[in-house]
Amino acid sequence: MGILSAMNAITVGAKPAIHDRNGTITWGSLDVRVNRVAHAMESIGLNPGDHVALLLRNGRECAEVALAAQRLGLVACPLNTWAKPKELEATIRNARPLVLFYDTAHAEAVARCAPPSVPLVAVGDMDNALDGSVSYEELIGEHGTHPPGPFVRQLVQARNFLELRFPPNHLSDEITDWLDEVWS
Repeated sequence: MGILSAMNAITVGAKPAIHDRNGTITWGSLDVRVNRVAHAMESIGLNPGDHVALLLRNGRECAEVALAAQRLGLVACPLNTWAKPKELEATIRNARPLVLFYDTAHAEAVARCAPPSVPLVAVGDMDNALDGSVSYEELIGEHGTHPPGPFVRQLVQARNFLELRFPPNHLSDEITDWLDEVWS
C-alpha cells in the first residue's frame, strides 16, 4: 500500500484520496504528509520491525500513520475504538507498541488501558489530550517530505521487479520519471 499510495500521488495527485471530518485531502498532499509522519517516526527512534499502536478514528491521520509505518517497515497495530477496556488493555499488551497514536476522543480509554511506559501521540483537540502526550501535528511538523530511506529501498526492489517483468516502454512516463527522480 505504501508504494501504491506514492504512485497514486504521481499519477492522480490532484484527485481526492480521503474524505473525512476535516474535509478532503488529495493523493499528492497525503503522500507529503505520510513522508513527514515517516520521518517523525524515525526521529523518535522507531526502527523496522517495531510496533506502533493506533487508536484512531477513520480518517487521514489513521491512513497517514499506517502508510508511514509501512514505508518504514514498522508493524502498525490498529486498535478497535469500540473495544471494552479489558479487551483494549489486552490488545495493547499483546501488540507491544513502542508508541501509541490516539484520537483525543478516546483519551479516557487510553488513560485506563495504555501502559505508562508507552509514549503517547495525540490526534485532535489537545485540550482533551492526556498529560505527557505529544501533539501529532507538532510531531510531524516540518519533517522532510522526500521518501524515507527504508521506503526508497522498497522502491528499488519494486523497480527491479518491474524492469524484469515488463518491457522498457510498458510503464507510464509519470511512473518512470518518478522512479528516476527517487534514485537521483
